[in-house]
Amino acid sequence: MRILSITKRIIKEMRRDKRTLALMFIAPLFLLTLMFFLFQQNSDVIATIGTHNVPTAITKQIKNKHIKI
Repeated sequence: MRILSITKRIIKEMRRDKRTLALMFIAPLFLLTLMFFLFQQNSDVIATIGTHNVPTAITKQIKNKHIKI
């Protein structure tokens, strides 16, 4: 019985607090929208990486069509 009353009290407090509701529902939607636009970019970008005193075995494994060493 105590658990039920505590749960009701917490839910009632959360409904009254607008900032908590915004952080729970609006903030994740905003972040997902930003990530959607971020990952919709063109994939033709080539990253240039500079190396210094790195073994050639490592640089050979890094080589990719999206990476220029």
